[in-house]
Amino acid sequence: MTTPPQSPAPSAPQAYGTPAGYPSPAAYAPAASAVRGNPFGLASAVVGAVLLLSLFLQMIVQVGAIGRGDVSMLGIIGVASNLIEGLLAVTAIVLGIIGLTRRGRPQALAGIGTGIGVAMLISTIVWGLLYPAVLSLS
Repeated sequence: MTTPPQSPAPSAPQAYGTPAGYPSPAAYAPAASAVRGNPFGLASAVVGAVLLLSLFLQMIVQVGAIGRGDVSMLGIIGVASNLIEGLLAVTAIVLGIIGLTRRGRPQALAGIGTGIGVAMLISTIVWGLLYPAVLSLS
């Protein structure tokens, strides 16, 4: 009588892992030098968004002052908002330029923030010159 063929001896239990013939999950991980974003561009865009919100806030405050008949507050509101918006505009421009000069990084947000900053800085300067003239006419 012949003995039936025996299966190989059981090996040590294998931990769950990658089946043979497939790459490990680490093979799909991004490389350490992969582009992760542009924090300066993001900061520039956020400051630009804050600039736009401050512009609307300024309008609401001025309309409220006019509605209360407190026209004397318009000059103070205008000067304070121009200073704040000017500083925020310069901040957005500086952060945006830094974001635009970083090679190999996404530049869309940096460009958006820089554009908003430049437009608001020009608006602040022009309005800062025209605002006193307009108030003197009323």
